[in-house]
Formats: sequence, structure tokens, C-alpha cells
Amino acid sequence: MKNPEIHTGLAICIGLHKSGTSWLFEQCYNHSQLHTLHRDSHVFIKEKDLTAFKSSLVNNFLNIEFGNHYITKNSAMEKMAQSFPTAKFFAIIRNPLDRAISHHLQNIKIGSYPKSTTIVEAVKIDENILTFSMLETHVSMALSILPKDQLLFLDFNSILENPVKLLTKLQVFLQLELPFDQSIIDQKINSQRLPRSVRFEQFQNTIFYRLQQNQLGKILWNLLKKSGVGKFSKKLNTAQNEVNIQPSDIEYLEQRLSNHIEFYRRFKFDH
Repeated sequence: MKNPEIHTGLAICIGLHKSGTSWLFEQCYNHSQLHTLHRDSHVFIKEKDLTAFKSSLVNNFLNIEFGNHYITKNSAMEKMAQSFPTAKFFAIIRNPLDRAISHHLQNIKIGSYPKSTTIVEAVKIDENILTFSMLETHVSMALSILPKDQLLFLDFNSILENPVKLLTKLQVFLQLELPFDQSIIDQKINSQRLPRSVRFEQFQNTIFYRLQQNQLGKILWNLLKKSGVGKFSKKLNTAQNEVNIQPSDIEYLEQRLSNHIEFYRRFKFDH
């Protein structure tokens, strides 16, 4: 049950895809002072008129919009900065090499191409495996478009190493009086399991997504999560044999993303 406090306004997660945004969304969804809007609707990319979006904002909560592609779209960041000049913006970023591999595995998971596809071949099908991993470009543009004192970058590795510290950092940035719920902090969200049946996986994801589009559906969604039905069905549909990433694929990514990998290693998460 949400507990309305004095906080109002808007905060926007601007990305990055395959960098922990699903986990971060789940933490925000369960925080009593936050009102999470439709995840990955990408309203700042798709919609010219923001009237409907503005009307969806709830008073007495800090509203949170999640769009894991926003940081890759300069026009989207410009629109949100102009439309909501007092909003806060945050992103969670990841080693570009790891992000690209995760993107590739996600494509196999949803049936974009066979699991025998190499990353070299996959990039010809989905160039965003590389373009979304061009971290230096995306971060530099975000810093040039969005107000620096209203922008926070989080490190994906902190989810693994010290998630409490990461969430405390976000709590302070968003000026929340209450901490995040530590009982769900170790939950695995959107893990890189491969399904036996892609069609059944897509069916499940469609049902789960639609449940989250209205208040009654959200209540049912929470009941399903607590009962473990969703987790059990996904476990049944998990393939035993995983994808092997070849050394040649790693070498290819390291060559194509060398500058961005070095940028990540040097980046100071104190902006």
C-alpha cells in the first residue's frame, strides 16, 4: 500500500538498456513514496504531445518515468529538459562489453535470431548491440543536454557488489525520506536465461506486461509474484543448454568498443 508523503514532481530514468534498469524499476515500484509510470513507454521518443503524459502524473508522490533508450536519443533528452526543467534524471550504466553481450543474449531469448548466431553476425541484424554500447557518446551528450546538478549516474556493478549503497545514493539524490525495501534487493530480475519455447516466452511477457497497465492488473500482478507462479512458469520454460560466446566475438567487441570500455573504466560516478 502506497503511503503518500510530501514529495511531488518527476524523476526520469534515462537508461541504459541491459544495464540493470529492470532491477532498478522493481526497487522504485515497491517504494512507498514513488509512483512508477508505465515502464519503457518511451513517451519522450514516441509522443509529440505530452498532454496525456502530464495528466498521468500523481500528486503527493514523486513520479518516476523509466525509458531505457532515452540516453541514446538526444531529441528525447532535449524534450524532457525543456518540458520538465525541474525534473531529476538518473541512469545506470555498465561496462560496454558486458552490455553488448547481454543485448545479444536478450535477442536470442526473444527469438530475433538463432542461438548459433555469432555476435559478428548479430550486429548486422541489430546494430544497436554496438550503438547502445557507445557509452562515451551517450554519457557526454547527457551531460551536455541535462542539468548536471539534476543528473545522477549509477554503476551496474554496484547491484552485484553493494546494492544497498547504490539505493542509498539514489534515495539521497531523489530526496526520499524513506529507504528502499531491502527485502527485495537480492531478487534476480530479467536474468539471462534462455527459453525452451520463444513463443511461450513471448506469450508470458505479453500477459505480464498487460497486467501492469492498470491498477487492478497491478494488484493481480503482485499476487502472482508473491505466489511464485511467474517464476515457476519461466523455470519450466528454461533451456538446459546455454549460448557459448566465442573468443572471436569478445575480440570483435573489444576492438569496436575500445574507447567506450576505457571511458567506463575511467568514469567517476560522482556527477
